[in-house]
Amino acid sequence: INAEYMGTLSECLFFFAALLTMDDAKKQLKNLEKWAENMGGGKAPQTKLALMVALGVGTAATLFKSFYSVEGGHKAVKFNVFTGLAPGTYGPGMHFKLPWVEWPIIYDCRTRPSEIATSTGSRDLQVVDLTLRVLYKPGFELPTLYRTLGVNYAQRLLPSVGNEVMKAILAQYSALI
Repeated sequence: INAEYMGTLSECLFFFAALLTMDDAKKQLKNLEKWAENMGGGKAPQTKLALMVALGVGTAATLFKSFYSVEGGHKAVKFNVFTGLAPGTYGPGMHFKLPWVEWPIIYDCRTRPSEIATSTGSRDLQVVDLTLRVLYKPGFELPTLYRTLGVNYAQRLLPSVGNEVMKAILAQYSALI
């Protein structure tokens, strides 16, 4: 049996399965029409109850998704699917958002440490290993920070700036005192 024959055989089987299930599809369509009649005619109160329960659960889920909380020491910017990033920031507390349209991007605004290790040369060309500890926190313009560097701004910014500053300062001094 070659691959071409297997391809045509599977296509034929799919076609016959579609023909056989056509009667089943017609039966399902009739069942759906009966269900629609029962919904409008009031013949099936349990169906109306199920619909009301589903509507209530949907409303509760929407209300639950409409609020978000920003903890102390954190700030948030809000992203909207249609308008983009909102210009303001949101401090600690409970805030409203449009469910499935907006979501918060939360930043930790507390001062945090980061260590940067590098190996560089001094003025007399000796190799020196340095470790710099930096205390950092995001600035006041969180929407701009998110647009330019993203949420992981510290991992993108601190190593490159820290290495350049350490190398520039150490190059001014000799290793021997």
